Amino acid sequence: MGDLQSSWTRKNLIGAIEIFKRAFPKPTAVRRLIVKVQSAGPDPKFEHAARNAVAGRSDIAFLNERMSHQAIDRLIAGCSVFLSPHRSEGFGLVIAEAFLAGVPTLATGWSGNLDFMADVPELCIGHHLVPVQDAGGVYRASGALWAEPDLDDAAHKLRALEASNALRRELAARGRAAVIAQAEAWTRSALDETRFGHYAGPDSSQRVLSGPAKV
Repeated sequence: MGDLQSSWTRKNLIGAIEIFKRAFPKPTAVRRLIVKVQSAGPDPKFEHAARNAVAGRSDIAFLNERMSHQAIDRLIAGCSVFLSPHRSEGFGLVIAEAFLAGVPTLATGWSGNLDFMADVPELCIGHHLVPVQDAGGVYRASGALWAEPDLDDAAHKLRALEASNALRRELAARGRAAVIAQAEAWTRSALDETRFGHYAGPDSSQRVLSGPAKV
């Protein structure tokens, strides 16, 4: 799943297709990959790369229409596995939403999603860091690095998930617990237990502004 305006290279949608093809070289009627794309307009580079990637694969489908939040929730919840071979992430909202829906997420073991995925290494795709080269042209900063996921490692882990309902349930439960624990760390009661908790009261902005210039 990815928004083309947010860089399809960063989301690595083509990588997700390649992982699926490596995990399951022959199309069957019992499984399929759904690639949900959102964009304000067509992207010729992505469309060309996507057509080449899915050539001859009837088990790979694209969804590009605008969907409601409820429809997206149903789409995620209806999946056996959510696949995110991203090159970088912020928080990893959809990854967290998948876990909360009871769906195990196989995701690159790097970036913001490690805040709640560090304890489920079985679902973390191996990677190495490389200079940013964004075919979509969104990210252009010189000297920046992001992850290049190991597609063979991802394919191996995807096959293992496909083969075992018990493994999917176990890892989804562990991921869900980690997301909930992360959310609880952001609650008001958790903040109150920190040394900065008293700054977050009803008049917190006034206290911060009237404090010292350096913190």
